[in-house]
Amino acid sequence: MDSDDYLEVNAISLLVERQLESNADIVNGDAIKHRASGDVWIRVPKFTTKREWLTDILSVDNILNHVVWGRLIRLNLYRENGIKTREGYNQGEDWQVMPQLAYYANNVSEIDSVIYHYDCTNESSMCAFNSRANVPSWEQDICSVKFMADFFADREPEYNRVSRDTVMLTMNGYLHLCIKYRQKQFFKKVKQDMLSMQS
Repeated sequence: MDSDDYLEVNAISLLVERQLESNADIVNGDAIKHRASGDVWIRVPKFTTKREWLTDILSVDNILNHVVWGRLIRLNLYRENGIKTREGYNQGEDWQVMPQLAYYANNVSEIDSVIYHYDCTNESSMCAFNSRANVPSWEQDICSVKFMADFFADREPEYNRVSRDTVMLTMNGYLHLCIKYRQKQFFKKVKQDMLSMQS
């Protein structure tokens, strides 16, 4: 949980209650993203199969579905599958773990309640700072999505394809930021990475 964020008072009890009812490995809850321009309700997507849910997590189209916050996750998913973030990462680390947790989960449930508040109103916070010219943070984000894609490289073809697409789309987004903030050296590095992935 980020230091700016907070939980609803009854968040833990709601998540645990659903977990006990369903024996789920992961229980998802809704969140509110607080921005200076207004709040956005982030609803848990409803899927009929785990395959649909995992494909959505791997996709960059739903930018907040890959995060670990707003969920109750069975500890043994981490322990039994050796899932952990790389040391020293403070950007994009959700990409390193949430897709793997979803892949190994046998049972997933959700609650139709807001349990998490994602606060992006502080202009000096990490989520605000990372959108500006912060090349080390951009590098960590790209490395994290590559780490995710490496995990799925030898798994089901659909997951491999979607995860590789997410890497390319993420790098493409950072190319645009490089142009905006005149980061020529990083632009060249990302462009070369993209070309090597396409060959």
